[in-house]
Amino acid sequence: MFAELICCWIKSGAKSVRLCATSFESLNNEESQVVFKQYAKLFGITLLLAGMVRVTAAPPKIDYIEPFLTTEVLIHFDTEANRTYVLQYTEKLVNGVPGGTWTNLFIAPNIPFENHYIIVDTRLRPQRFYRLRVFP
Repeated sequence: MFAELICCWIKSGAKSVRLCATSFESLNNEESQVVFKQYAKLFGITLLLAGMVRVTAAPPKIDYIEPFLTTEVLIHFDTEANRTYVLQYTEKLVNGVPGGTWTNLFIAPNIPFENHYIIVDTRLRPQRFYRLRVFP
């Protein structure tokens, strides 16, 4: 069984917002659109767009980062089966948010079973921000 995140953009007056709900494989795309149209009618809003995006049961996350020896850190994360994960870093802040160019540190290949990775990285830089991306 898989879970899906169903999102639509709705408009109420001058504001547009995103409405999301979780569905399971029992609903198809047409049934999901009917559900959103019913919500829109209930709240008196105009439905702009409805669609489905399959997501993993849990979003990708870095479990923790710990110091290792004197010059390195260990980055821990779990993976689900049949997904490719990319661990990236940047050393720049843009308006107080990690940004700029993201560099691939490690690519966990698409394999048919779950796994736990521990990746070693330097801690000799003044600052480093990490993100974990997942691809089907």
